Amino acid sequence: MFVYKKLKASDIAVVPFNAHKQYDHTLKGYSDSTNHIYFITCSWSQSATEQYEAANIGHTQLEHLFYEDYPSDLANKFGNVNFIKHHRQLDEEVYIYSIPQLNYGVEIKPKSLQLETITHVENFEDLTELQAGNTVELTARFIDDGLGNLFHLESAIGSGSQAFTPEFFPNAQKYNHREIFKDDRIFYLNPINSYKHTKLTHNKKGKRIINILTHSIGPNSSLPQFDATGCVIPTYSQEDVYDDSYYYGLVDYNNIRFSKYSYFPKYRNFNQSSISETDYDTNTDFTKITFMDFHHNGLGYHTINKKERNIDKRGGSYLQLPHNEKYNFNTTDDFSINFNLKPACYIKDGLDDDVLEFHIIGKSLTKTVIASSLEGKASLLNLNTSGSNQEVDIPSGIRYPFEIFLETTTADGCDYNLCFRRSDGYKTHTVTTPLPFNPVNGSIYNITCQYEKNQTTEDLELSIWIDGTKQASVIEDYPTGCSTCKKDAGVTQNNANIYIGCQGGIRNFFTGSLQNISIYQRPLLEEEIIEHSYESKYIGTPIVGNIFYNMGLITITNPYYFNHFKHNNITSSIRYKNTMPLVENEIQCTIDEQEYNYTNNVTTRCIQNEEGETLANFATSSLWKPYVTTLGLYNEDYELLVVGKLGQPTKMSDETDTTFVLRWDT
Repeated sequence: MFVYKKLKASDIAVVPFNAHKQYDHTLKGYSDSTNHIYFITCSWSQSATEQYEAANIGHTQLEHLFYEDYPSDLANKFGNVNFIKHHRQLDEEVYIYSIPQLNYGVEIKPKSLQLETITHVENFEDLTELQAGNTVELTARFIDDGLGNLFHLESAIGSGSQAFTPEFFPNAQKYNHREIFKDDRIFYLNPINSYKHTKLTHNKKGKRIINILTHSIGPNSSLPQFDATGCVIPTYSQEDVYDDSYYYGLVDYNNIRFSKYSYFPKYRNFNQSSISETDYDTNTDFTKITFMDFHHNGLGYHTINKKERNIDKRGGSYLQLPHNEKYNFNTTDDFSINFNLKPACYIKDGLDDDVLEFHIIGKSLTKTVIASSLEGKASLLNLNTSGSNQEVDIPSGIRYPFEIFLETTTADGCDYNLCFRRSDGYKTHTVTTPLPFNPVNGSIYNITCQYEKNQTTEDLELSIWIDGTKQASVIEDYPTGCSTCKKDAGVTQNNANIYIGCQGGIRNFFTGSLQNISIYQRPLLEEEIIEHSYESKYIGTPIVGNIFYNMGLITITNPYYFNHFKHNNITSSIRYKNTMPLVENEIQCTIDEQEYNYTNNVTTRCIQNEEGETLANFATSSLWKPYVTTLGLYNEDYELLVVGKLGQPTKMSDETDTTFVLRWDT
C-alpha cells in the first residue's frame, strides 16, 4: 500500500551546522604532493620588479594581502581573529605552509593546529662541533592560540628552534603565551620595516636615489658599518614616521643607518661565551637581524646635513618622540623599558674629552614648544600681526622620569657601566651595573630597566636586568608624610620629548646599535623578562607567526626560527581540524488516522492474485492495521529524491495520526 501527500512549509526544517574532521599531514622537505600541501620560502628583494623571482613575488603578495598597513587598515581582519590580540609582523623572510581549500573547507578550526618540525642544524653545543661543521637534530613544536597567532610550545629542556623536546605533544602545562604574554606596550619600535632601508642609496624598487642625504662620519668611528676614513655615507632622516605599536605614535629619524648583525640566540643548553661572531659568520647561515646604528659624532665632526630645526652644533644620530603624558612616570607609576643593545667601543678623539655619558633613551633636557614670530603692525588700528607658528626646542627643566645611558669607566675603550636614572629636581636616584661588553664577538644584550612599587614593603625600586637576569637595583628614598618636605618630592613628570641615542637632542650622543625598543606602563614579570631574552628577543613577543584560518595559510615570520626552517632536510608534521559547513534537512511526514488503511499486497486477499479484490477475514478485522517499511520523497515531476528505510516495520495507529521524521545531511 502507498499514500501520496503533498508537504506543507511547516513540514520542512533546514538546520545548518559545522562539522570538523581531523587531518594529519607529513611533509618531507618542501611538499606533500599527494595531499597538495606545500612549504614555501619567500623573501624580500630591493630590486626592480621585473627582476623578481618567485620567492620575491610571494613575499610581495603576502605583504599586500595580509601584512601591509597593519594595524591601521581596520577593515581587513581576515576572518574571525581578534583584531586587538592578533599580531602581524612580516620580516625579510617568511616560511609558509599552504593547505588547499579541499582539505580545510571554510576554515581551519581555531585552536586545532599542531605543527611539529624536525631538522638538522649546526651543532652549537661546543666550539669544536661548530667548527667541524657537525649537525644536531632539533625539534620545534608550535600551536595556534585561536586568535590567529602561532606560539612555540615551551620545552622542559630547551626553548625556541634549538629546543630538544622529548615530551608528548602538546604539553598543555608548558604553554609560554596565554599566562605570561600581554601585548600592552605603549611604545614599540623594532623598527619592523628596517630591512627595507639597509641599502639607502637605492629606493624600495631598486632604483638609485639622486641627491641622497649624507652623514659625514669622523675618522675615529668604531662602528664597522660606518666608514672609518671619514667618507660621506648615506643616512636615513625622516620626520613623522609611525612607530610599530597599536597606538601609532610619531617618530623623527635623524641620521640613522640600518645594518644587519649576526644575532645568535643565547642557547640555554650550553655556554657560548667562547664562540665569536667570526665563528658564527664562518660556520653558520643564521639569519642576520636589522639594527638601527647610531654615531656620536664628536664636536670636531658635526658636518651633517641637518633638518632645519637642528642648530649647527648638533650632530650625531638620534630619534625623537614628541612629549606625551603617558610617558610621565611619577613615584606611583610603575613602568618598564626593554631594548636590544649592541654597544661600540668609545675612542677619545681629543675634542670631546669631557663626554662621560652616552645616552640610549631618556625623557629629559629638551622640550618642543610653538613660538609665534611677530612680523609687523597694522598701521591704522595698531594691532600686532603674527607670522606662521614655528616649533622651537627649549630647556625642559631639571626633573625627568627616566634616563638610560652608558657611562665610561676609562679614558677610552670598551669598559662601560649601564645606568638607569630618574630625578624629581631635588634628588636623583641612579642604579648602575657593569656591562660585560666583549667587542671581539660583538656582544648583543637584551636590557630591561624597570621601576616598580613593592606591594608588600611599598619600596620604590629601580632595577636593571641583562639577558633575563637581575643585575642591580636601588630603592628610592623620597620622604613621605613630612610637613617640612618639598611639596614636589617624587614628582618626575615633565614636558620633554623622548630622545633615543642622545640626551635632549644636543649632547651625549650614543655610538652603537639598538633594536626592539618597548615601553610598558607596568612592571614586567620575571617570566616576561626571560621571554624577552629568548623567543621574543627579536620582535618583542613570543609569537612565531600567524595562521590565516579561512585562507589555509600558516606563516613563520619571527627571525628567531629562520635557521630552523631554511634547511632542505626539514620534516613537518601538521595536524589540524577543518571546518565543513553542513545542512541538516528534516522532513515531517504525517499520516492521518483514516489514511493508509488499504493495501495492495495479494497476501491479504481471499484469492491471492492481483485479480482478486475480496480481502481475507484477518484484513477486515478492527485490530488489523498495515505496517510502514519505506518512505520516499518525490519532486513535482514524480522523481524519487530521498528514500528512507525504517529499521523495522512500524504499525500504524488506529487512534491518532502518525508522523515520521526524515533527517539527512547535505
